[in-house]
Amino acid sequence: MFRPNLIPVKGQLSVLLPQPEIDYAYVAPLPNNLLYMFPRSDGIVLGGTTGQNDWSLEPSDIESARILDGHAGIAAALTDPG
Repeated sequence: MFRPNLIPVKGQLSVLLPQPEIDYAYVAPLPNNLLYMFPRSDGIVLGGTTGQNDWSLEPSDIESARILDGHAGIAAALTDPG
């Protein structure tokens, strides 16, 4: 049954190899989106997309780069002693 008040919201994840030393998670709100990281035994889940009204099932290279670059920046800030 079609419900006109429901819209699709596309999400996209990147998954890194497991890293047992990563024992924390975070959610980082950004001006136009957010980034989140959750470690699991089978990998580290990186996310942060909410494409409203996007019916596509294809991953976006632009979103993949934004997710990976954003998390690299957070990781650098977390490990910076200064």
